[in-house]
Amino acid sequence: WGLPVVEAMAMGKAVIATNFSGPTAYLSDDNAFPLHFSLQEHPSPQPQSYFRRGGGVSGGLAEPSVTHLVQLLQQVWSDEEERRKRGRRARKDVVARLSSQHVGQLLSQRAAKLLAAAKT
Repeated sequence: WGLPVVEAMAMGKAVIATNFSGPTAYLSDDNAFPLHFSLQEHPSPQPQSYFRRGGGVSGGLAEPSVTHLVQLLQQVWSDEEERRKRGRRARKDVVARLSSQHVGQLLSQRAAKLLAAAKT
C-alpha cells in the first residue's frame, strides 16, 4: 500500500512513487512526483486477486518508467522550491486525510451506516 511513502509525505518530504494501485489514493501532481508506468500482464493465473488500479479495476503489474524516473529525479534534485512546495502540500494532505482522527471519523460514519442498514 505504500506506508513508507505516506510516512515520508507526513514528514513533508517530496516523494516519487509509482502512480498505481494503493498510492492512487493519496498521490497527486500537487503533493508528490507520480511516476508513470506501463501495465504488464500478471504472471499469476488469478491476477484479479492481486493488484488493482484505482477504482477496483483489475490491473496486473505496474512496470515503472525508467525514463520518467530519471526525469523526476533530475527535477526533484534541481528544483528545490518545487520540491519543498510539494513536500509541504504532502504533509498537509496526509494530516488532513490520513490522520488517526480523520480515519476514526470515517470508520465511525461507516459503522453507523452499516448498523442503520442492518436495522432495516
